[in-house]
Amino acid sequence: MLVESQATLIQFDQFEQARATREKEFQIMRRNEEKRQTIAVRDWLTAANAEADQENYGEIRAQYPGTGDWLLQRRHVQAWLDPNSSSTPLLWLNGIPGAGEYPVPNFSS
Repeated sequence: MLVESQATLIQFDQFEQARATREKEFQIMRRNEEKRQTIAVRDWLTAANAEADQENYGEIRAQYPGTGDWLLQRRHVQAWLDPNSSSTPLLWLNGIPGAGEYPVPNFSS
């Protein structure tokens, strides 16, 4: 009976050690997940890298030469681009994204 009680105490100690080890592992995993979430939120809130975006979109535009040329041919846009022009510094464009020249925008005065 004494041997059985000693075996039970050893098993209990082993169980406690295993539980403590798992608790430490869990705490490490929890801290790592909190760090990952913090980094994800920080990255989401960080301002976009305009230089990288410009380079990326420049590469995409290079694959489609002539895109947007129709817009630059409009006299209102040319006047807006002219630094010697007395036009307003604001150019308002609206339309369906990706629609291009169709339908033709109305830039009448």
